[in-house]
Amino acid sequence: MDARARRCRWLGSQFLQVARTLGGGRIDAVVGTPEKQTIGHRLGYDNTYPRTDLASIPDDLVIDPVGGEAATRALRMLRSGGRLIKVGNASQAADVTISSLAHWLQNKTTAGFNVGAWLAAFPEHGTHSLRWSLDAVTTGTVRVDLTRTGRWAQTTEILNKLHAGVTTGKATIRVA
Repeated sequence: MDARARRCRWLGSQFLQVARTLGGGRIDAVVGTPEKQTIGHRLGYDNTYPRTDLASIPDDLVIDPVGGEAATRALRMLRSGGRLIKVGNASQAADVTISSLAHWLQNKTTAGFNVGAWLAAFPEHGTHSLRWSLDAVTTGTVRVDLTRTGRWAQTTEILNKLHAGVTTGKATIRVA
């Protein structure tokens, strides 16, 4: 991340840690629940905003892992010169249309990043990225918070909670 990235809206505890490690400045989070607002502050986000109240957020950069209507709202709330980067479709929503004319008139840009497609196109880069990631976790530069371990019989319940967005941290399934 370059020094010009003044403010970011990133979701997830690892996003914050990786952004800080790569030199990110002010980093805010948009969250779905008041509990996650508290967790975001505890993790070190500069500010947290509820997903239901986005009108007053001055954005330079939005990283959108949610997709659907969230992408449309994110683009609408960007300041002139802002950037929207799509990194997922966690909502599993249908694609949304984003006007190229609005991009031009409002001086906004969008980009996409799909790690699976990137690795398929540039497999030689995958080894370096994976090594960096594993080293960051091993040295404690990036922390992975395991907040739930379940049995195989609980897989559906755990996945449903992940899908509903009511979880925090990472969950694992113990396979015997």
